[in-house]
Amino acid sequence: MAANTISILGRSLIFSALCALPLSATSGVYKWVDEEGTVHYSDTRPNNVKAQSLKIQGIGASRGSNSPQQKAQAIDEAEQQRLNEQAKRLQEETAKREADAKCQVIRDNLKKIESTSRISIIEEGEQRYLDTAEIEAQKTKYQSMLAEHCS
Repeated sequence: MAANTISILGRSLIFSALCALPLSATSGVYKWVDEEGTVHYSDTRPNNVKAQSLKIQGIGASRGSNSPQQKAQAIDEAEQQRLNEQAKRLQEETAKREADAKCQVIRDNLKKIESTSRISIIEEGEQRYLDTAEIEAQKTKYQSMLAEHCS
């Protein structure tokens, strides 16, 4: 009878251990950023830190497949690459708009010099008029700036 009791007790302990095993095997992958901005991945939820639970496709390890942490890292890297490409595109668009605006200012200045016979400037707090040679020099300067920077 005592052997039978041990056998029942042993079976119930083994059954309890086997029931608990799938719970630890099904834990997810968590992603969080620390105070220094470093991204971390783990299969256990960190304490006292807001962590994002990631859904990773597939279960079990197969030949050639990455771990959930590697998959999460790949997802994060792809998102970072997309953001970098978007930032680069925005910088290029901004540079083009700035260059277009500078060219328009140069065109406006050239048009003003070509259409006005008397041009006044203020030098050292005094107003004076440009002579014909100075006006021609300004025209040449703006024309070369247009040719060099504005196609």
